[in-house]
Amino acid sequence: MIRYVVAVLLAAALVAASIPAVESAATARGESIVESNVVEIEVAAETLLEDERLPPNGMLGPQRAVELSFPSASLTAAPVRHLELERVDDENVTIARYRVGGGSMQTVTVDAPIVDESMGSPIELGRPTGDVTYVLLLQRDPNDHDRPVVVLTRTSR
Repeated sequence: MIRYVVAVLLAAALVAASIPAVESAATARGESIVESNVVEIEVAAETLLEDERLPPNGMLGPQRAVELSFPSASLTAAPVRHLELERVDDENVTIARYRVGGGSMQTVTVDAPIVDESMGSPIELGRPTGDVTYVLLLQRDPNDHDRPVVVLTRTSR
């Protein structure tokens, strides 16, 4: 009987000791997934800027759709707690900020000026989970009609 009690206590101690490592691995995997999703947005935005022409005033420009998959809470990946894109004024870059699980805030520089439908920034993407489709649209900057911007919108499912 004492052997069973000792075995149960030992098993409980091992599980308790391994939980921080599992949480750390899940956060690292979630961060990797989110960063690769941000890179997909960047690639789509950059190809719009490099390969397409600005549309005439008042017309919709060319677009790209990206389907991204964000983690939900599990033992293998932590969920997104915060995700935003903020265009840097007067520059053609956007800063992506995200936090996954219990991790710290991470930043990635995107080499494209990304704005929301109202041509504003920052774009709060919230806490996406599962498959999410975003559409990127090349438009003229309303403040400088010769400068391009990429408008990011989430499609509804």
